[in-house]
Amino acid sequence: LIIPLSGIVGWIKRIFTVKFHILLVAQAFSDTTLASSCKSIKTYRCYLIQNANGKRYIGLAENVAVRLQDHNAGISTYTAKHGPWELQWTSYEMTLSEARKVENLLKKQKGGNGLQPLLHKFQGQPIT
Repeated sequence: LIIPLSGIVGWIKRIFTVKFHILLVAQAFSDTTLASSCKSIKTYRCYLIQNANGKRYIGLAENVAVRLQDHNAGISTYTAKHGPWELQWTSYEMTLSEARKVENLLKKQKGGNGLQPLLHKFQGQPIT
């Protein structure tokens, strides 16, 4: 039986991912409060903002509301000269690695026909 190296590497990654998630759950339940454990895991969202001229910007942040304030306050170099900005869309919560992949995928669309299906696919809950 010959198993390709790429197949073995894939299985090893899956095993470690499963073990990592089991460890996270075990740690969460061993703490006194589950809520405090869950808050320690950082999550990120991708977002799309747009100005009055229709110019769009795609980014990612831990806290999209605070990041939007930063854009409108002129803290970000690119968006400072094009504001004010309004939040148009946010993704669901994900890890930093996942969020970076989604952000790059959205940016590659350059606002073309492929953007709308992706926005729908990764749609998150409204930010309150």
